Amino acid sequence: GATEHFEITVEKEDLTSYDANNARTYILEDGDYYFTVGSDAHNAVNNILMAKGADESRMSGSGDASLTYKWSNTSFDAETYSVSPVTGNPITNLFDNADLNKYEGAEDQQITYLTRNDWVGTFPQGPVSLRITEEMWKDGLSHNEADRAAIVEEYKALYYPDATMPAVGVSGDLTASMYAETEADDPAWDALISQIPYAEMTNLIYNGFHLTQPVPSIGLPGTNDENGPQGFTKSLMGGSSAMAYTSEDVMAATFNLGLIESMGKCIGEDFLHATGEDGTVYAGIYGPGANIHRTPYCGRNFEYYSEDGWLSGKVAAVEVAAIQDRGVYVFTKHFALNDQEEGRYGISTWSNEQAIRELYLEGFEGSVTEGGGMGVMSSFNRIGVVWTGAHHGLMTGILRDEWGMKGAAITDCSVMANYMDYRMGVLAGQDLWDGYSMGMATLDGLENDPAIVTAVQNAVKHIAYSITHSHAMNIGNATVIPVTPWWQMALYGATGVMAVLTALCAFLLVRSIRKAKQQPDD
Repeated sequence: GATEHFEITVEKEDLTSYDANNARTYILEDGDYYFTVGSDAHNAVNNILMAKGADESRMSGSGDASLTYKWSNTSFDAETYSVSPVTGNPITNLFDNADLNKYEGAEDQQITYLTRNDWVGTFPQGPVSLRITEEMWKDGLSHNEADRAAIVEEYKALYYPDATMPAVGVSGDLTASMYAETEADDPAWDALISQIPYAEMTNLIYNGFHLTQPVPSIGLPGTNDENGPQGFTKSLMGGSSAMAYTSEDVMAATFNLGLIESMGKCIGEDFLHATGEDGTVYAGIYGPGANIHRTPYCGRNFEYYSEDGWLSGKVAAVEVAAIQDRGVYVFTKHFALNDQEEGRYGISTWSNEQAIRELYLEGFEGSVTEGGGMGVMSSFNRIGVVWTGAHHGLMTGILRDEWGMKGAAITDCSVMANYMDYRMGVLAGQDLWDGYSMGMATLDGLENDPAIVTAVQNAVKHIAYSITHSHAMNIGNATVIPVTPWWQMALYGATGVMAVLTALCAFLLVRSIRKAKQQPDD
């Protein structure tokens, strides 16, 4: 029976919409905005309906107009929110190539988007059938090396048009530990990264399956990164089990950010305590998940917060900041538009800029801009026909130029996923691959290509920034000494023996064939 008074502040930025067709940026429309408190969403809607003078006889249930507040915006604003508050860069369309209605080469495949302005007239009547056009094939679906090489050249011209050959593998005594407090935009990073030979850089980029490779030339230690998002799943890699926390949908349903913060700090503590006596450092987590509940049937809904992008972003921001407070870098996943599990390996996801920004990306935006998240994990799917990790608008345009993310972007598991091309990825802003090169090493032999080398150095800098700003640097100014383990030496030896035996067998086979040919016919 008691009464408590609360002051609720609503940021105008949270009232904006994205106009993908006219202003091509965020706008704040003129008109009346209603706010209310209610016991649930239906009750809240009824309160607003009553405040707007709705016919109560046509409503399901009833509402209370006195529990609403109306704010009137008198002027349309397409300027205030057209610039990133984080970086100061302009905000404009980045995903026209994901909209079939704007995609060049699919003019005969126009679709109708569902809209509240004409709910009945635009409601889908059945599944939409699409076909692959020649342009789609060449823009990202083709596995042909000539088509991929053409895309690589296009990316170099678009994103690195003035690239000059940077210094690589120079002699120096700078070490990664010196950069533990150096900001990401400090030009001093260039001197550190220039000390790394090309082979060490590609080794780091190629081989990131639940770890990062050590970089001896700058004393950057190797780390172990583990799966999430329900805590530290060390058991996945053969270790002992760790604490499992509640699922993200339950977390978001609490609306309790203080509780979420405590949980995030506990996850970070688990990583600290998992550091082994042998010096093994668990420094990064693959999680939390920030995709939305697009349908009830997504196999990962327990790893995602909500069907509401704004709520997802608020919860993700708190959890990410809490985990990183313990020195663990976070890869929020799966970036982006990963809204199904079945058949997600390389699937093309089509949408429009407004839906992408207002729904699918808000969870990730909160994790980076409010939570200070240092990383993301890109997803298996394509946006339009371009794999997410090779989509410059996603990996650089919005992630870094708008949101200002400073750390590394890792792929989802890339083992044998040859559509996750390293060349296109690094040129677009992808940094680290969650796999091993396994015959896909497309960066090999490009150590004299100015654009590629510059992109590779950018990727390595992002990875190094994440590691140097984590608890992995508690080792101090250590020296990284490469050691070849016994099993690898044994494997090399076995490979050599097999090679000799194969050559010998081939020789004997050829000799026996020649002898057979020399024998006279019966």
